[in-house]
Amino acid sequence: MTSTLAEAYKLSHMFSGIVEAQAPILNITQSEFTTRFSISRPFIFDDISVGDSVCVDGTCLTVEEVSDAEICFCLGPETLRLTAWGHSSLQAGKLVNLERSLKLNSRVHGHFVTGHVDGVVEIVDIERAGDARWLSLRIPSHLKTYLWTKGSLCLGGVSLTINDVDKNIISVCLIPETLRKTNFASLQVGSKLNIEVDSMARAWVHLQKHSPKGVDLAYDS
Repeated sequence: MTSTLAEAYKLSHMFSGIVEAQAPILNITQSEFTTRFSISRPFIFDDISVGDSVCVDGTCLTVEEVSDAEICFCLGPETLRLTAWGHSSLQAGKLVNLERSLKLNSRVHGHFVTGHVDGVVEIVDIERAGDARWLSLRIPSHLKTYLWTKGSLCLGGVSLTINDVDKNIISVCLIPETLRKTNFASLQVGSKLNIEVDSMARAWVHLQKHSPKGVDLAYDS
């Protein structure tokens, strides 16, 4: 593995896309450039401190305040511009998907997720298949290069496998366990989700595009 690719891989080790808990949004305070909101603190989040990183619906956010009952975050202008938070996704009472940052001695059951959102996707179709559901989503055209069948992506903080790619539409399957442990059971056609492409895919595409001609990108043992 090239050193550049290896470093990109190391830097992405923050979350796994496996949701630990859901919590409702309690309070929202908007100012000219920022938005602050609080969520109900899940009982398992007993090790959270100010300054910690938490993945909230796929976005890496810093804890500003924490109490026994609440956790508070601040959304800056860039976060509001790039994510679903700026598309009426921030509503009191809404359940959000939560994951604490990874510990180095933990198993990673999804894939490595940074919480740095690449854009917003819109659900264009939902099809039931017994207890499971198929989602079809319209993706921003500039992200298609990083998405392929059986590849990984993070939607709304959830690590998923891409089942199909057709032009600017991708499909994913939500199994019953995913619907039970996340806020995806409430999704509807027209709902918008934060998307983060696989960091390894992004790094590899970047190397292919920008490495000098003749440079061997093969595995270097």
